[in-house]
Amino acid sequence: MSLLIPLLLAASLSCWPAPVGLLPSDGNDGYTNTTTSTSADGNTVGVTVEQSGTTTSGGSGGSGGSTGVTPLSRKYACTDSRWQSLCAPNPRPNTPPRKPTTAEIARQAAAQLTLPAVIPTVQPNPADNEWDMLAVGFPLWLYAPVPAPLSQTLTQSGLTLTLRATPVWFTFGLGNGATVSCARPQARPGNLADPMTPAPACGYVYLDPGVYTISLALTWRVDWTAAGLSGSFEHTPPGTVSPEPLPIGELHAVITTAGDD
Repeated sequence: MSLLIPLLLAASLSCWPAPVGLLPSDGNDGYTNTTTSTSADGNTVGVTVEQSGTTTSGGSGGSGGSTGVTPLSRKYACTDSRWQSLCAPNPRPNTPPRKPTTAEIARQAAAQLTLPAVIPTVQPNPADNEWDMLAVGFPLWLYAPVPAPLSQTLTQSGLTLTLRATPVWFTFGLGNGATVSCARPQARPGNLADPMTPAPACGYVYLDPGVYTISLALTWRVDWTAAGLSGSFEHTPPGTVSPEPLPIGELHAVITTAGDD
């Protein structure tokens, strides 16, 4: 009979109703405790429930012994539909949010910088020729003026910071998925001996006719100081777009003979 009681109790575990909530039971359903195990992201991945069961231990032949209450426990996976109410996302409300570092606050403050909007251009200007376009295969010079460095003192998250921003990298979008980058784009001289001279930096040659939109993303190096600390990082604000579309076309030579009208 002593072996039958634990077996009956163990069999009855599968018939227990699912506990409600993550706190210990109030005793009305026979539970003494419910606990959970969680993953690193705070989601419940397992549930353990306990119920009181009586076991008797002692010597044989009625020679005496002791009777005690031993909790019977069974762990249920979160894939078991009976226990999914306990397996909902379980964020840890008692964990205080991590405070940002001074370097992180400096990055946030960079969004307050008053940086100039630099507009990209293409040289030569297609409006300067009789076709109002540039030709496929012609070397283009991508240009934008280089702004001067600037310094600002800002307050972010209660911290006063001094930021100095210096332009360091120009990335031109060509409107066809291609990009070209350089540290300092150069203007195309007006008196080139060879008009097919490529740009020394940030040049491009279109191979297909079309109308393209030129964009520019300007990256700044931001040096910061605050609360006796200092550092630097790169900051790329939203880019700019050329106000004029760039037409690229094909030029075909027409051969005529003397006397043709």
